[in-house]
Amino acid sequence: QAEQLKAQNRIASVQAFENGFFNILQSFDQYNTQTTIPTSSKDKPPHAGQDAYKEIYNTLLRHSGSMHFTGTIYSTTDFRESVYPAFWKNFQTKLEPYFRLIQIICHKIESVNFENKEKYINLLKARLARDDLMLICIHCAADNTSARLIGYVQKFDILEYVD
Repeated sequence: QAEQLKAQNRIASVQAFENGFFNILQSFDQYNTQTTIPTSSKDKPPHAGQDAYKEIYNTLLRHSGSMHFTGTIYSTTDFRESVYPAFWKNFQTKLEPYFRLIQIICHKIESVNFENKEKYINLLKARLARDDLMLICIHCAADNTSARLIGYVQKFDILEYVD
């Protein structure tokens, strides 16, 4: 009977975790769907959802392209000190909650005491398109204040599918 009680407690623990986990994932999905970026033309609707993140990433690439290049390699210091801060200033209100939600999801997964955490992290990874992964990668490389996010990105191999 004690074993049955332990099994029931494990099941209840997993159910409680999954309830919270899927609620956070739903919040992440809703935030992503509702994210919009204005287009350059007033006649066009704003970029929304995944297209918004693609446009944010493309904007970063355009900012990077305007830097002084030495051959094909630009100064990492210049990127960290000038390009990325200017980019971040423009997109912080969109990206800060996005990165925070990723961090919260990872923390939730890390905090559980049962095996098979990989299936939960894979649910997060499945939601991240290439542009998302590149934004995460560049943010972690350029922003020194993101140590916690960097730790989760490394621990859970979030950038596994960056090519």
